[in-house]
Amino acid sequence: VVIEVIPSLGWAEGKGQKKAVIYIRDAVGKSTTSIEISKKLFGLTPAETALSLQLTNGLSLEEAAEELNIRRNTARAHLRSIFSKTGVRRQTELVRLFLNSVAALGYDDRNSE
Repeated sequence: VVIEVIPSLGWAEGKGQKKAVIYIRDAVGKSTTSIEISKKLFGLTPAETALSLQLTNGLSLEEAAEELNIRRNTARAHLRSIFSKTGVRRQTELVRLFLNSVAALGYDDRNSE
């Protein structure tokens, strides 16, 4: 659950009252994060985005490499590039970044298999 306080609009009813948006995410289900939004938001290549989404869905680097049919060393190279582009240093930070970003709000039906 992510709760974000949003400012009231001056012309809206209830002026001056606090408002909030509540985002609820299924912590058990797979992420349906949009591939296109993720690529644009973080400046990742399609391969880097695919790896990031596998990690976000709870796979280890080895499992993600196997799922994507790439070698472990290739996955590690992608991960280093992802870290560089996103400014994170660890996989857990990357997953948190993806899950807490607006990318998680964009639904991609290609991920709903």
